[in-house]
Amino acid sequence: MYNDNWESLGRRRHEAPEKFDWTSFKYGMNISHQAIYIRRSIIVPYDLNYKYSSDIDWIIKAAKKASNIVNVHRYVAKYLVGGMSKKKHRESLKERFNIFSKYYGLLPNIFNHVIIACNLAWYFVKHRRTND
Repeated sequence: MYNDNWESLGRRRHEAPEKFDWTSFKYGMNISHQAIYIRRSIIVPYDLNYKYSSDIDWIIKAAKKASNIVNVHRYVAKYLVGGMSKKKHRESLKERFNIFSKYYGLLPNIFNHVIIACNLAWYFVKHRRTND
């Protein structure tokens, strides 16, 4: 990840899963869309009904159609943090929730978001900075 001056901010806190399929996002975005290559034969256009999270819907649709998904164990993308989904974070999160509910079901999605919140809280506790 890089800031606006192309200074490295390090790696994402999420690790790409060894085995990825269309259900892999149920606990959040564990792969950036910039780092996913998809065969042209299985892609569909972005659903423009989503203003901020159409990439998530697009990736899930492609992963559902894929017969083979490979983790190449390499960094394949550099990207700037921010973007419209960060600038409109609340709206983006609402869209993500709706997308995840569409694919995984409302009640499982609510349960999964509790797990996401617990994982995020644990991450911040574990990586808490002290002012010593």
